[in-house]
Formats: sequence, C-alpha cells, structure tokens
Amino acid sequence: MDFLNETLIRLLDNAVCGSTLVLPYENPLPEDVLRELYVLSKLHGVTHVVGSALINSGLADGSDMQSVFRDKVYSSLFRFENMRFVTEKVCDVLEQLKIPYIPLKGAVMREFYSDEWLRMGCDIDILVSENDVDFAANEIGRILGYDVKEKATHDISILSTEGIYIELHFGLVEENYSPAMAKVLGNVWDYAVQCEAGKYRYALTDGMFYYYHIAHMAKHFIGGGGGVRPFLDLHLMEKSGRFNTAEVRELIQKGKLEDFEKTAKHLSQVWFADAEHTEVTRIMEKYIISGGSFGSQDTKLILDRQRSGGRMNYILSRIIVPYAELKSQYPIIGKFKLLTPICQIFRWVSFLVGKRRRFRKYYLGKVNNLTDDYIDDINLMYKSVGL
Repeated sequence: MDFLNETLIRLLDNAVCGSTLVLPYENPLPEDVLRELYVLSKLHGVTHVVGSALINSGLADGSDMQSVFRDKVYSSLFRFENMRFVTEKVCDVLEQLKIPYIPLKGAVMREFYSDEWLRMGCDIDILVSENDVDFAANEIGRILGYDVKEKATHDISILSTEGIYIELHFGLVEENYSPAMAKVLGNVWDYAVQCEAGKYRYALTDGMFYYYHIAHMAKHFIGGGGGVRPFLDLHLMEKSGRFNTAEVRELIQKGKLEDFEKTAKHLSQVWFADAEHTEVTRIMEKYIISGGSFGSQDTKLILDRQRSGGRMNYILSRIIVPYAELKSQYPIIGKFKLLTPICQIFRWVSFLVGKRRRFRKYYLGKVNNLTDDYIDDINLMYKSVGL
C-alpha cells in the first residue's frame, strides 16, 4: 500500500476504532499530502471521518486545509442531525399509516460506531412491502410535503424539504445480484422482528443483517468496487461478536458468498487489525481504493468483457442489452413490456448522438486498451472470491 492509502486507513482506524495514530510524517502533515487526502477521502465518502482524526490529532494544525476539513466535519454533523430528524418524521408517518417498515444500512450500522455521526450515508433507506410502497410514498409526500420521484426497479426516491433523499425500497434485489444472492434476499421479511421503538417498526435478524451487508458489498464489488467504508463496517460488526452464529453461516452458504466473505473479512483485518496480506487481498486493496465508493469503471469493463467472451462479443452485447438491464434505465417497460424495442432504439440514439458521444468513444476505447496483466489480476481476484 502506498503512503497516501496507508495514511487514509490509519486515520479511519484512529477516528473510528481509537487506534494509536502512527504516520511516517512530521507533525503537522505537509500541505500537498492534506490536499491529496481530501481528494481520496472524498472519493470514498469519508472526508468527515478523516477530518475528525486530523483535527483531533493536530496533524492539520496551521495548514490551509485545516479549515476545509473542519468545514466538512461541521457540515457532516449538521447533515447527520438532519437525516436523523427526517428519519423520525418518515417513520412517524409510516406508524400513522400502520405500514410495517424496516430501516436499513446506515440508520442501523451507525450503532456499531463509537460516534454515530461518523457513519454518514448518502440517503435514508427504508424497506416496506411492494404492496404498500406506492401508497406509502404518496402519503409521505402529501403529509410531509416531500417530492416523490419516479418509481424505479426496486425503490421510490423521495426528496425531503431538508434536501435529504429517502429511498423507499420495496425489494432488496437489484440487477447485479446473482440468483443465489437474490433468492436469499427475496425472503427478507421472513427474517424481520418487531422493534420496541414502534408498533410497525421491524429490524432484520442479526443473521440477515450481516448477510445483507455482505451481499450488498458483493453487488458493488461485481460493479467494480464499493469503497473502504463497507470494510470498516465489516470490521466493527466482527468486533461486536454478534454475528458468529449458525444463522449467519447458513445464509452466507445459501447465497454462495463464502469465498467473498472470507476474503473481504481478511482485507478488513489487514487494514484494521494485524492480518497479513495475501496475493488476492493485495489486488483487492488496489482496486477498492482506486475505485472509490462507486467503483472502478475499468474493473466493470473487464468483468463485462470476460463474461461476454471477448472484446467483439462485448461490444455486440452493448448493442442489444438484456431486458433486466434495460428496465433499470427505462422502468416504464416493467409495466409495458411492449415498449422494450422502442426503448432499445431510444438507447441507441442517445448513445450515438448528443452528450453521450464522448462517453461512447471513451467507453469503447477503454475496452480496447485494457492490458493483459490488468485483466489477469482482476480475473484472479474475482475467481478467488467466487464472483
């Protein structure tokens, strides 16, 4: 790991896990290092965590970047309180409507953090049943004055007046989930237990909560990355001791995620404990850190190209995309399947003209220019983790 990536991990470990901060720099850090840290931490959505560690340790004292990181910490604290406020309002509406619901992701994960605000999410994720989702979304919009967006393949986005997005999920299965992973998540309500916090509020069992985290990591991994934060989450979950259960092992096995979970856990222990790297974790580290929260486009291109059987087959496969992928771009065909050919044509036109022309040139150029060594590394990693 290079010095910048190492510094990012050490700062996260210090802020969240309370580890002693030992860095190969003078105190404070050089201005150019702080700037690069800001860019890298922003790529992974952890600038507020890094900023907290830098400020508390004095490593940014006297630098121009100190105020930049401090502003990010303050704005994140404000956003965290806003998100908690909006979450409570939405949950109150669901209680009034007598609709069962399950808070997901960051709203639950933050309980494993010493300071909850360190576990910030991009939005608020709540699961309701598919039968309830349209009514729930419309009533949330009506009662709270929120802006209800178009229904997608597995959720409805709602923009609050506070500028916070609520993702009202009616399913946890998305296109990047494998059939085995998806089958387990399709039964998620079988693993819901009622909470004391509300008559209609439910939580996932520890086994399903852990499984969903691993499956969600794998989904992003299949898409090319996912960032460092899920690995920090995984480390904290492991430290809690709550997830060493028969239910966890059964669900991981059913979802065929044993190899991925094992490798992901190992990398989290390399970063936040004292484990040693393997060849596969070194490759995984490189592509997780370089890809950021939303993944590396290069990695996704390699996977798509290999699955298609080579460069030319891959290019042809992008001309006629599968129905499931097309539906994610044009959700209307979920209701009106007869529109599928029209949406295919519309996709071609948008890809050949207008702003997407540059993207097409860049995208196809990437397919042609991927090196054999790069492809071999990615293939080794994905085969090793069972994906």
